[in-house]
Amino acid sequence: MTGKQIIKLYRKHGWTVIRIKGGHYTMKKGNNQTTIPHHTKELGKGIEKKLMKKLTEVQ
Repeated sequence: MTGKQIIKLYRKHGWTVIRIKGGHYTMKKGNNQTTIPHHTKELGKGIEKKLMKKLTEVQ
């Protein structure tokens, strides 16, 4: 997945963008916060897995 796809998925689950700095989006939901790299290429499998885990934990 690309960063753009992950950001779209996070927004769909109620996360909001609080800051954009360079190629990174900082998103927040409640007391939880995470940074998503927004690059044109595919994200690494480790980063993708970490972000998906965070998305499913916070609901």
